[in-house]
Amino acid sequence: MVLLYILAMTVRLLLSMLGLALLMRALVSLFMPEDESLFGGILMAVTEPFLMPLRVFLSRFSFFNETPIDVSFFVLVVLVSVLNMFLPIPVL
Repeated sequence: MVLLYILAMTVRLLLSMLGLALLMRALVSLFMPEDESLFGGILMAVTEPFLMPLRVFLSRFSFFNETPIDVSFFVLVVLVSVLNMFLPIPVL
């Protein structure tokens, strides 16, 4: 039971860290270009492996190709939030 608790809390922590990295990437991209800052590059390196497969999947639909914003970013934020919300927390 303790192992299940540790596993669930680790996944919850990693999802929270990913959500925070996505939020920080959005804020950093507003104030400075990602290619000019080391912090922006690190955030891009952390979040891009999660965003790229989602971009590839969403590019199959013509609606998402025609939007001027990166919809995959918003989809990933919602997905991380929903996963974090529905992840069970076992009681010790």
